Amino acid sequence: MECVRLQPLFEYLKGLLLAFWLHFSPTILIFGHPVRGGEGRAEDVLVGLLLGLAKQSQCQTVEGSTRASCLPLFRGYVRARVGLEREYALSTGTLGEFRDRWAC
Repeated sequence: MECVRLQPLFEYLKGLLLAFWLHFSPTILIFGHPVRGGEGRAEDVLVGLLLGLAKQSQCQTVEGSTRASCLPLFRGYVRARVGLEREYALSTGTLGEFRDRWAC
């Protein structure tokens, strides 16, 4: 995958996935990361969310006429998702669980 517009997103994902002791490759982006049971489940679900948002940002920028970099859109998706989760936690009184979930 030598596409210039994808390179900033791929470099960013490499850094994010290293926090989970995973190595980024186009294969993991295409096929996803398997979800384990037990202790690693929450981290695997978060990795799956990040990869899904990365794919969505890639598709959205292809459909646009400018074919701009995917990274700003990916960051916006992540920011919006975390903000939505925070607002839900505030409204349900589960802010402690929110902090535990997103502090990985």
